[in-house]
Amino acid sequence: MMNKLVLLSDPHLDLEVPKARLDADYIGTQTNKFRFVLSETVKRKALLCIAGDLCNRPRSWFFLPYITQLLVEQMPITVGCVFGQHDTYMYSESTRINTTLGELGAAGLVHIFGEKAWMGGGYCIYGCHYGQEPPMPKSKDSHNVLVIHAPIAKKALWHDHEYMDAEKYLDEHKEYKLILCGDIHQQFHIEKKGRHIVNTGPLMRRSATTYNFKHKPSIAIYDGEDIEWIIVPHESGERVLSREHIESEQNKIEILDDFIFDMKSVKVDEGVSLVDNIWKFVKENKVEQGVVDVLAETIGGKQHE
Repeated sequence: MMNKLVLLSDPHLDLEVPKARLDADYIGTQTNKFRFVLSETVKRKALLCIAGDLCNRPRSWFFLPYITQLLVEQMPITVGCVFGQHDTYMYSESTRINTTLGELGAAGLVHIFGEKAWMGGGYCIYGCHYGQEPPMPKSKDSHNVLVIHAPIAKKALWHDHEYMDAEKYLDEHKEYKLILCGDIHQQFHIEKKGRHIVNTGPLMRRSATTYNFKHKPSIAIYDGEDIEWIIVPHESGERVLSREHIESEQNKIEILDDFIFDMKSVKVDEGVSLVDNIWKFVKENKVEQGVVDVLAETIGGKQHE
């Protein structure tokens, strides 16, 4: 009989409170949720697999004692993870060892999945960090599992969204019986002939999106054949997320869409950066201050006086 795997996609643990949250004690909420995940893992004598972005910031040294304590509290526990972009300093592979997740790996508190299979519980678990190509398992006959941080989704989440189709990805990687995905903060599960591709969605609803108002933070339990969903105790989106924040974000998107439409007929200066061309357009067309403020926040660059 195979051991169980507890699956989790994007924890994004942090000591800073997101702007969208209304919690009186967000850190306490986060702690309770992650402790629940760890305790469920211990209760089932399972391995916790995390598909990247364990941390919301790659180098948060004040955060390191916090996450260390949570992991040590549940010892002995086996936790495996891959690097997401939020775990990676300046998106550089060479600096991964000098990050919060890198330190946890060096201390033996978290196993870093990679090209070489982690063997245990009847599984061969491979890891694919953000920006990498998935490894090819040594044996197609083994019970191979892939933990990957990449933009794999069931559908486009916005106009012109560049993503990898989840069902197609499962079809193209038949050497894996289970694929756990991170990066896209939406829950999905596709099963085909006993093979699964799963994203548990975000553990912490850090932004006030339409999806997050409905999302129920969950973990998935895999027993080698089937997936069981366990809801993580949580408050409703209406209680912990700010509508004011989502309305503000939607307003910014509308402002940018209108601005882009206005710029479509503009002839840009070749050899000049896109940002400089935008600020040139702003100056020459006396764009209103509200639009200028959104542009400054979104694209940065120098505002030409």
